[in-house]
Amino acid sequence: MTKPLIALDCDGVLLDLNLAYAKAWERYSGTYPTEIDPQAYWHNARWNVQRLSGEELMAFRAFFDEGFWSDIPQIAGAVEACHRLRGGGHELVCVTALEDKFANARLANLQAHGFPISRVFATGHQAGSVMGE
Repeated sequence: MTKPLIALDCDGVLLDLNLAYAKAWERYSGTYPTEIDPQAYWHNARWNVQRLSGEELMAFRAFFDEGFWSDIPQIAGAVEACHRLRGGGHELVCVTALEDKFANARLANLQAHGFPISRVFATGHQAGSVMGE
């Protein structure tokens, strides 16, 4: 008998992409951004950062490398919640809008935090994605 499967999103659910984004901004600009709204979901509403385009945007996106995707902090309580689901007999997988080449980095990041997740399905970015803007 197979375990019931639960597919979980990652950014903003298991891992705090906003905090990692601020660190990437600091690496790019040399300054950690000022927080405007700690409850905001989107990085440009949470942090006081300029909107980038063209070559500046491409330079910033270069910081979203394998090291970045391997070192995102967990959201408080997420690991414990996943262990409760797993303890209830569920298999957990992660589905994330991340380029496939970073799927192993994402899995390593999740497992380093102790998430009981054995597979990551990377769907890539969809049209209209604003990652890194």
